[in-house]
Amino acid sequence: MKDVRNRILDIVRSRGSVKVKEIAQELGVSQMTVYRHVRKLEEEGLVEKKSGYIKLVEKEQVCQVCGKPLSRIKFIIKTNLGDYPTCCPHCGFMLLKRLNERGVEVCNAITYDFLTEIVIAYRDAYYVKESSIKYCCYPSVLPFATQKDAEKFAQAFGGVVLRADDLLKEE
Repeated sequence: MKDVRNRILDIVRSRGSVKVKEIAQELGVSQMTVYRHVRKLEEEGLVEKKSGYIKLVEKEQVCQVCGKPLSRIKFIIKTNLGDYPTCCPHCGFMLLKRLNERGVEVCNAITYDFLTEIVIAYRDAYYVKESSIKYCCYPSVLPFATQKDAEKFAQAFGGVVLRADDLLKEE
């Protein structure tokens, strides 16, 4: 019983929010079984049901992909189902791709400039991937508000300058 509950929790952690039907299909159990386990997870304060979706209860702000605390270059995805924070652009692009594949409507996403911490719309940012600076997750993906800053950083610390569309194709 606890194994099914843990598997449900792992699925919700890895995807941010999931339909009960998807969990049931993936685990090969009935939706009623999923609801029974979700009720226990709700009692434990770990998940909540929202409009047919199951999502993690956010006690502290942690990454929806890897579970790390949010960093200063966090990446926040805004959808019709709510906001999904990730610790860094690397995790943000992984989650963006997953959400797109599941047909979740992504309204916008933001990140924060590595140097100044100003807010940047994710499509407007320039990203340095795989520099010698290992900041959060691997591979390191650092956001910059200007192409000039990204190129100077890459020249000094290595890595390649990419745009959002390039990263979405890779992840």
